[in-house]
Amino acid sequence: MLESFCKRDFDDYIKVRHFMKDFNFTLQQTLVLLNLNTDGKILFIFRNGEFKIKDYEKSKKIARQLLAIWKVVPINDNIVFRSFFTLLTRCNEFDVNVFLDKMQYQSKKFKKQRDVKLQIEVIEDIYNFRNRSKINLRIIK
Repeated sequence: MLESFCKRDFDDYIKVRHFMKDFNFTLQQTLVLLNLNTDGKILFIFRNGEFKIKDYEKSKKIARQLLAIWKVVPINDNIVFRSFFTLLTRCNEFDVNVFLDKMQYQSKKFKKQRDVKLQIEVIEDIYNFRNRSKINLRIIK
């Protein structure tokens, strides 16, 4: 389907293909990143040829941050991916580098959860470990 829209010169679909190649995300992850939205209707919109990229540069920045996280946490799971995506798009206080530093000695605390809300709680516990100023990530979802 992606290729058929690319052959018809749909610019946003061509960018989707390049983004997938550059960052090695799945189609669904790529659509979420480029649309900056985890709305379940994104595939429906994509299939109808109506997909639009919201902010390509911001999406690339978030993709790079997710790839940095991916080195220590397997974000290929949908819940884990959506949790970090939510934090990166909705929480200005969340600093990827702080989280990565904490994961060096807190990695055993990271366990996959059954939903995004619970996963964000785990991330928050790791992030706030021994922080003077704790941030509340649980309000994000």
